[in-house]
Amino acid sequence: MGFGDSGWEFLRERTFTSEFTETSEYEPALAWRPGPNRLYMAWTGEGAGELNIMYCQGGSWSDPQPHIAQFDRATKHVFRDETSEAAPSLYMTGGNMALAYRGSGNRNINLLEVDTDNNFELIRKRTSGHTTPYRPAYASFLGRRWIAYTGEDDHLYLGRVAA
Repeated sequence: MGFGDSGWEFLRERTFTSEFTETSEYEPALAWRPGPNRLYMAWTGEGAGELNIMYCQGGSWSDPQPHIAQFDRATKHVFRDETSEAAPSLYMTGGNMALAYRGSGNRNINLLEVDTDNNFELIRKRTSGHTTPYRPAYASFLGRRWIAYTGEDDHLYLGRVAA
């Protein structure tokens, strides 16, 4: 499928089919970790709303094109105790990953920090008193981490994440 006027071209679409069916009502999030050359994808599962993550291991960028992401089901991890009614956001720093998401049923902004080198072992979870009806955005700027979100009053908010 090509998008001639937009400058985008999907070389080969990847869908999860047969025994590898993954579905979500919400958009997924992507993050890249350069060290081991991994592309991570996180999503909120359809039904129970559990947070999921999976990655594909990239080859060398000198390999022949097109570079197509092959997600490996063996890398999938489900955070069974973490649920959301919106999509998560991802942030990578070294071997640690942070997922920012709206809680299920309470709309509080949650931040789940995990160690990707140790099978997504939980480092810590923080729950903010701030609430949002949507997915929060998470990024780094000038060595600090930031969360932006739309409040219940539809105003935009930006907050620095404490260390």
